[in-house]
Amino acid sequence: MTTPHSPLEIRAFIFDLFGVVLSFDENSVYTRLAAQCHEPATALQALQGLVSTPALITGKLSLQQLHQQLVAKHGFSLGFAQFEVLWLTPYTAAMPGIAGILRALSSRYRLVLLSNVDCYYLEVVRRQHPELSYFADQLVSCELGYAKPDDAAFFAALRAAEFPPEACYFVDDKVENIEAAARLGIRGHAFSSAASLSAALLLEGIAVGESDRH
Repeated sequence: MTTPHSPLEIRAFIFDLFGVVLSFDENSVYTRLAAQCHEPATALQALQGLVSTPALITGKLSLQQLHQQLVAKHGFSLGFAQFEVLWLTPYTAAMPGIAGILRALSSRYRLVLLSNVDCYYLEVVRRQHPELSYFADQLVSCELGYAKPDDAAFFAALRAAEFPPEACYFVDDKVENIEAAARLGIRGHAFSSAASLSAALLLEGIAVGESDRH
């Protein structure tokens, strides 16, 4: 999905993190946590989406409180220190081809990161992924206090981009976020691969060569 063109030239890009800049396997988190619960199979089902818990990614729920909830609800058997190790074990990797695109775009446009993420795993990402250095500003839900698709998240990104909605381009892997941005006048692309993003950018008159994607 790519939203319609705007007559205004693109001056800034707003990028999602997980599913765009980084690939991720959140199921690995749920599998290792569920293995420490009283009924692993039942817990595995219940834990789906845990890393995106709204209160956690907006900084309203601490990791300690999440651990307490797992102990109470699922009989999680490990103490907090061991739980923290499981939570912070990396489950992300660089998205194939995206670093080159970011490098090419960052030399010509202002890049803003807009991510839904908890403040604990965020530190893992910042340590392990130099791709984040291409962004002039990094906006994360755990620091903002709100998350996509809340309009407030997009307004924050627009302020960081320093351009009006019509001059910004949003890249996210979730269609609902692309649609939310479009309602505010921000065109965008639902990411599936670096190749599909390159093709979408070409429609906007922005060429990112094959060599840039490596």
